[in-house]
Amino acid sequence: MVKKILGLIHVLLCKNISFIIPSFRSHTWILHFQSISYHLSSQNQMPKKNRKGASKEGGQSTREQHVLEPVHQNKDGTVTVNIVAKPGSKQNMITDISEEGVGVQIAAPTVDGEANTELVKFMAKMLGVRKSDVLLERGSKSRSKVIVVHGRSVEDVLTLIKNQIQRDS
Repeated sequence: MVKKILGLIHVLLCKNISFIIPSFRSHTWILHFQSISYHLSSQNQMPKKNRKGASKEGGQSTREQHVLEPVHQNKDGTVTVNIVAKPGSKQNMITDISEEGVGVQIAAPTVDGEANTELVKFMAKMLGVRKSDVLLERGSKSRSKVIVVHGRSVEDVLTLIKNQIQRDS
C-alpha cells in the first residue's frame, strides 16, 4: 500500500492531472490524465511468491521435513535435537524418542530457567561434549525445546540417546 501511495505522489508531481476521484466502496483511486485513466487499488495486488524452500509440487518444504525428525543435521554441520521436556522429575533421564522429539525428564523446577540450565548440563554430559557446545536455541519458556549440538554427528547423537534410554529403563 505504501508503494501505491508513493507512486500516487510521484504521479501527482510529475504528470498533468485533470482530476482525482476517490472511491471508498471499492478502495480505489482513479486518476484522470489528459487521455488516460489510472486505477490504484488495494484489492488488486500481485500474487505472493512461493516461500523459499517450498517445493513446487505441493509437497513439504525441507524445513517442514526436518520438523518431523527429532534429530537432524544442519547445513553448518551442527546437530539439532527437538526436545519434549518434563521438568520437576525425580532424576534426569531420557524417556523416549518420538516424532515430536526426544522426551527428557529434568530434575529441576521451572523457576528462573533452572530446568533449562539443567537440561543443557544433562545433554552435554550425556553426549560427551562441553556445556558451551550445547545451545538452547528455542523454547526457553515452553516444554517443546530445540537444542543445537556442536562437535557431534547425527549418528553419534542418536546412538548416545538410544544407549541412554536402554541404561535408564
